[in-house]
Amino acid sequence: IMYWRRSAAPVAESPGREAASLSGPETRISLWQAIRPMLKVVVIVVLVQLIAGSASAFLPIYLVDVHGITPATATMMLGVMRGGGILGSLVSGWLSDRWNRKYVILLAIGLTGLVLLGLTSLPYGPASVVLMALFGVAMYMRGAAKQVYLMDSVPAYLRATVFGIF
Repeated sequence: IMYWRRSAAPVAESPGREAASLSGPETRISLWQAIRPMLKVVVIVVLVQLIAGSASAFLPIYLVDVHGITPATATMMLGVMRGGGILGSLVSGWLSDRWNRKYVILLAIGLTGLVLLGLTSLPYGPASVVLMALFGVAMYMRGAAKQVYLMDSVPAYLRATVFGIF
């Protein structure tokens, strides 16, 4: 394991204030060392997000072409999906506080697959509205849990960089 060390820069004394005490060099890990342990989980989450994002872009077209609903109804279904997303973020935070973050991510990934299967298998009806809301819940649940997982797993000085990458 490789660690790089950086010595702290001396702090200039301000008038009327004591100089901050510097106890010596502080040990920091590299970006790769911070990302590597959680890379599998994050890559799976990003890949599922690409699949779910593509599906959400094409679901209205699918609903219009296959189920014969009007474009206005398909647009309202997107609103239902986004409304479910609001609920998904809240549910994700609540579950993440009670369970392991990875379990919440896995639950969201499994829910995404089941909901997409249901949307393509079932005829259009009230169940489709519920499934679209659940699709939104699953999409946003996964994203919120991923961010909390990253925040818990990465040192504070690397969080902005890791959030920018993922």
